[in-house]
Amino acid sequence: MGNELTDVIAKMNNENGRLLLYIYEGLPELWRAYARASYDRLIKLKVRNLGKQGAAEVAVKVAKFLSSKVTVNESV
Repeated sequence: MGNELTDVIAKMNNENGRLLLYIYEGLPELWRAYARASYDRLIKLKVRNLGKQGAAEVAVKVAKFLSSKVTVNESV
């Protein structure tokens, strides 16, 4: 798949992993990039008891939440 976030999600062998991958693939490219950046930042912060799978889950779910709150108005 190409990046560490999707590799971690792919290694999750449960329903939650499949759901996260589905959510991630449904995001627009901007929010995918946001999720990848958030994941990298969470890993660098070294939050106690938040491993790679937890960081992936938080990053994808926050990106999904924020993308649902933003509306795009195109004016030509």
